[in-house]
Parts: sequence; structure tokens; C-alpha cells
Amino acid sequence: MLRELGVLFSTGLLCFALFWGVFSAFQNQTFFDDTLGIVAHSYERTDTETGFNISENATPYVEVTQEKYLRWDAEIFSFIRDRNYVFEEEFRGEVRAAFFPLFPFLWKTTGLSPRGVSVLNYILFILSMALLFAYLQPKTPIKNKSKLPFFIALITLPTTIVYHIPYSESLFMLGMTVVVIGVLKEKYGLYFFGALLLAMVRPATVFVLISILAIEAFRFLCNRETNALIKNSILRGTPFVMGYLLVFIIQWTTSGSWTSFFDAHQFWASGLPENTWITDWSVEGYGMNVFSIFFIAIPACVLSGKIIWEHRRIKMQKRDYLLLSSLLYISGILIFTILTSNGNIHSLFRFIMASPLFYIAAIVLFFDFEKSAVDKTKLLKLNTIFIGLCIFMLAFIALMPYGGDIFQFKYLGMLLLVGYTFFGMNYKRLNRPFGVVVFCALTIMSTVWNTYLLNMMFCNGWTFT
Repeated sequence: MLRELGVLFSTGLLCFALFWGVFSAFQNQTFFDDTLGIVAHSYERTDTETGFNISENATPYVEVTQEKYLRWDAEIFSFIRDRNYVFEEEFRGEVRAAFFPLFPFLWKTTGLSPRGVSVLNYILFILSMALLFAYLQPKTPIKNKSKLPFFIALITLPTTIVYHIPYSESLFMLGMTVVVIGVLKEKYGLYFFGALLLAMVRPATVFVLISILAIEAFRFLCNRETNALIKNSILRGTPFVMGYLLVFIIQWTTSGSWTSFFDAHQFWASGLPENTWITDWSVEGYGMNVFSIFFIAIPACVLSGKIIWEHRRIKMQKRDYLLLSSLLYISGILIFTILTSNGNIHSLFRFIMASPLFYIAAIVLFFDFEKSAVDKTKLLKLNTIFIGLCIFMLAFIALMPYGGDIFQFKYLGMLLLVGYTFFGMNYKRLNRPFGVVVFCALTIMSTVWNTYLLNMMFCNGWTFT
């Protein structure tokens, strides 16, 4: 296993080097004009008397500075790192409590710069991914021809930009990875520690707890063992409850209020949409968010129901337990977004596809799919479903006034995700040279897209998360 972890981790570092090599190349005006500048653009923010304007321009990627990393949520995390949860009108004091303390605590403890903690985040991400691969498929050796390419695909997806910036997703990945190992190895201490970390990373982890408790309730309905339901629910839920309690205590000690989190959450919970239109914060994010709805969240709802039905009389194995909890989490995020977003789907891909639950489901389902990929009937059914989802997604985009023409660079992230999905389903039927070329093209274009999003952040353009 150590050799496998080493190969996967080293591959992740090579992808990191590729990412920054591409970013550096696009900082050159001539190279940018002759390549990406032909189809894309940069952003520029200018202050006005009433606020600011964001315009598109043809400048190359900007110079990387520490200050440019402190945009959007990263700025709020930096304020928590420096000022805790003191309630004040400046430094985003009114909303800080919506962000949990574990990541800013790690940032403060390490003393790293914004760029330094971003590098640490990426290292934690690829380490967590390597561990998930090793433990979720311990009997699949690294020499398996599809394992390494699949790992590369997952760590370079167009949605992985959040692991290159000072956000809390990497700690979410690490905490959930520890939970997975604890469940697979039946080591409650590991599960407890991982779940405690999860609870202190971000509020969305409550959906992990709800998913786990829902599975325990399902087991009770199947077996009618009341004692087992109570015991398992307490064991599974205790570290989460303790973690959330610690968060509220930390927030209370510096803000003076036990309700600071709920007060801050008011700024985001907008309720049901007032009309049938869907909006977003940027077209770049919108495309990936729509993909998350049609190709990830809706199928997760259907598949979770299928798994529950199949296991009503069959004992659920550990991998099925983890898969179902992941699918229920994704389903819960979709339902919550519908009920609270007021029609604005910003950040949905971040909560779904940049979460460890997505990666757990993807890893389990992919390697299970490999066993039946040679079955032409099953593959035909999957391709039919794929085409149907594409039609529904494109119809949705056509009906919504937001987003504009799909044939523009801003939709590349969504199109790449569609391409990855189709390639992953059919790669075994492609001849090797052509398959390698397609895979390399997807990887390089996805890397370019992620550098484009990072430059978008540095320019303080429209947010994609």
C-alpha cells in the first residue's frame, strides 16, 4: 500500500507542477495572445462612485501576489485567523460565524502565507485522494491500467480549483478520509476523530451526519432492532455533536453570542425562488453548477433510492454504506439549495463535486462499473441515460435566460465535465492510442480551465464559488 500511496501522491505533485507551469506560460502576453487569448479573456475590476465595474480585457494572467489570494471566502477565513469571531461592522464581522474555525486555526498555527496555505491545501487534497483510492480499492494494484488515469482525472477535474486556494475543502477531504478508513477498518477511534474534525470544518457537514443517521434508521426499519438503532446512532452522532458544540463555544468566547452562527446564516438563507428563473454569480460557475444538478445530484437521488430498495433484505456492506451515505449527502445538498437559494445556484458544484462525498461515490461506482463495462447491453443503457441527461441539461440551459450562448469559453468547464463522463463510460471501447490522446487532451484543457478560474479570482472578477 505504501508504494501505491507514493505513486499516487507523486502523480498529484506532477499535476500541481503542470498547473503552475501552464499558469506561468499564460502570464506571457505573446503566448497568451497566440493561445488562450484567441477564445478567452481576462477580467478587470474598477471602482466607481456607486461600487465597481467588472469588464473583460485581453491582458495575460496577472502577477501572483499574497494579497490576491485573499478574495471572497478566503478573505473571511483570514479575518477569523487574525480576529476570531468578534462581532464588528468591518472585516466582515457580521458573517464570520457562518465559517467554522478549524481551517483558520490550522492557518494560524502553521503561520503560512496565503499562498503557502494554498499549497498545503493541495497537498492535503492529493494525500486524501491517494488514501481513498488505496482503502476503497485495497485489492486493486496500482498496475491496474485504469487506476492511475482515473486518479489523474479526479484531481484535475474543472471543479478542483478550490483545492488551490485558501478554502476549507481540503480539511473536509482529510476529515472524511479518516472517517472512511475508520469505517472500513472498524476502528471507532479513527471514525470519532475524523467526524470531530468534520464537524469543526464547515456547516455543510451536518448533511453527512443526517445521511449516516438516515442509514441507521433504514437499518432499523429492516431489522426492527431498537437497541441497535439507539446504540449506533449515539456512536455515529456523538463526535459530530461534540464538534458542533466546540464550534459554538469557540464562537461564543470571542463574539459573546451563542447565536452568532444562526445570525450570520441569515445572510445566505433566502428561501424558495420567487419565480422560475435560475441565476448565478458567473457563467463559468453556472455551467458547472448545472452539470452538478443533472449529472450528479439528480442521479444521486435516483441511485440512493435504488440502493435502499436493493438492501431492504440484504445486509449492507461497508463500501455500500459509504456509497449510500455519499449519495444521500449529495441529495441533501440539492434539496437544501432548492429550498434556501431563492433560485441562485452559486457554489453548488463546490458543495457537491468539490466534496469528499462525491469522490467516495465516484471511486466506488467507477471500479464497480469496470467489472461490467464489457457488457454491451449495460453500456448501451448507460449511454442512453447519458444522452438523455445531456438533452435535459441543454434544454434547461436554453429555457433559462441566464448564461447566454453555450458556445462560449465560459461554458468550457461544463463541457469538459460532460467529456470526462462520456470518456469514462466508453474508454474501454476506444483503441489505446486514440484513448490516450483524448485523455491527455481532457487533462490539459481541464488544467488550463482551472488556471483560468484562478486568474479570475486574482483579478477579483465574478466569483465562481
